[in-house]
Amino acid sequence: MDPYQLWTYNQQLEGVNRKNGMIINAGNTLSKEELKRRRDQHLKNFGLSRKDVDEVELPDNPRDTLAEDEELVVTSRLIDSTQS
Repeated sequence: MDPYQLWTYNQQLEGVNRKNGMIINAGNTLSKEELKRRRDQHLKNFGLSRKDVDEVELPDNPRDTLAEDEELVVTSRLIDSTQS
């Protein structure tokens, strides 16, 4: 789903309950059928095409880099301790 397009749509809605600017469900729990109908409708209206999804490039996870750096530090400490 395109989050900006969905956010724009949600900002135009009136008569909904909001908390910290986000729409909340203050009514009854939706039935499985109603929930599925709404999800399908939102995917139809706000979903991204397969081409758009394939074009998304995610940046490297900085935690992976940090983990690699920590492994190097631990390895170098092990080597230093065996040489002393």
